[in-house]
Amino acid sequence: MEIEVNGKKIFLRSEKDGDFFFIHGAGCTSEIWKKQLREVGGFAIDLPNHGQSEDFEINSVEDYAKVVKDVIEKLNKEVIVVGHSMGGAIAQALAKSNGVKGLILLSTGAKLKVNPKLLEGLRNNFEGMVEKLVGWMFSKSYEGKKDREFVKNMILGCGKDVVVKDFEICDKFDYTQDYEAGLKFNCEVLIAVGSDDVMTPVENSEYLRDKLNAKMAVINNSGHMVMLEKWKELNKILKEFSESFS
Repeated sequence: MEIEVNGKKIFLRSEKDGDFFFIHGAGCTSEIWKKQLREVGGFAIDLPNHGQSEDFEINSVEDYAKVVKDVIEKLNKEVIVVGHSMGGAIAQALAKSNGVKGLILLSTGAKLKVNPKLLEGLRNNFEGMVEKLVGWMFSKSYEGKKDREFVKNMILGCGKDVVVKDFEICDKFDYTQDYEAGLKFNCEVLIAVGSDDVMTPVENSEYLRDKLNAKMAVINNSGHMVMLEKWKELNKILKEFSESFS
């Protein structure tokens, strides 16, 4: 389905009704949530400039969050927001400015500093760096070649300009001062992360857990792409969190 925001179209993917609203990470699209949409339901957004959504002027996590806020308001539905990586940063910005029913921060952090060599590689050798990036995104123990190829093609499909901008936006994102000053969200929060995540390590999630007095789930033998690597485990966590609102 499509929702119009400021005269431009934002694409939402949905396969069955549900309370979840999924926000993908840098260089990805709503397709990354296919295993969640089929089983637990809800909506997944193609962020502006990604997938089937139209182009917007986006320069920060807050810019993304404003569009997401408008989309959720037009859905006219109370949702549990699930944000992955950069999507988790967007989810934090959304929860900071606007109440949500529930919040799941997946494989993310209070800041998302990017290695300068990664940014340089994306700018100067896009395809080669994407190949390396996908290698870092999955646990070394994960043998899903199709999923690796799927993610690689998704990132390449977003194009160099969008992916570089996403990682620049991640690099600028830092809410640590807000949390140190006592930032809290007016909803139940769950933190989840893969035990083998090298992109957003477990300690990032532990910081969020401690600052937000949140529950936390560490998913064993998973890297950054939990929704693909350990989708059954993640879906179980999502269902249990949703049931807590019943």
